[in-house]
Amino acid sequence: MVIEQAKGILMGQQGIEPVAAVDILRKASQRENVELRVIAQRLVDRASNKRVRRMGSPGGWLYRVALNDLRRRCRRQAIERELLRRQAPPPVAPAAVEPHLWEAVRALPERQRTAVALRYVLDLPEADVARLMGVTRGSASATLTAARRRLESLLANTRPAPPLPPAPAPPAATPPASAAGTVRPGRLGPVAVRRG
Repeated sequence: MVIEQAKGILMGQQGIEPVAAVDILRKASQRENVELRVIAQRLVDRASNKRVRRMGSPGGWLYRVALNDLRRRCRRQAIERELLRRQAPPPVAPAAVEPHLWEAVRALPERQRTAVALRYVLDLPEADVARLMGVTRGSASATLTAARRRLESLLANTRPAPPLPPAPAPPAATPPASAAGTVRPGRLGPVAVRRG
């Protein structure tokens, strides 16, 4: 509480922002090699003895300092939110991925699943994947290679069957069998074969 009071005194006297007031207190604390709280208490005591005693309502003054600090913070936060909103990239719709692919990714061991998510979902380079996983780049590369091989084998079993080729055309109509024999297909068309 005393640090906040000292900060308010500095802000009121010098017309500075709260961060700058704390910085002044911190530097004085380091220069005199005493705790920040002690420096703040000295400042509050000095201000109380001089200026605050002459005030008709020291509590009102402290209230006003705190209120101004709160207004500054709220104003700064609103500006920061607006700037972040303006700079935010537009949301990107995720690519449509077939459910059997997600099932295969879920079947991977956790380390491989993490590597695949970082590399292919978040689109990070291998160096960043390695850094985030806390491994060397070669280890991340080996993990991704093993994951791709495992996915290939898993997807080979779950991949939908390729479409069937079109059915062959029905054979040409064959003339009815004659009494002399049967009709068999030949190279140039049906051939009558005689028995006998």
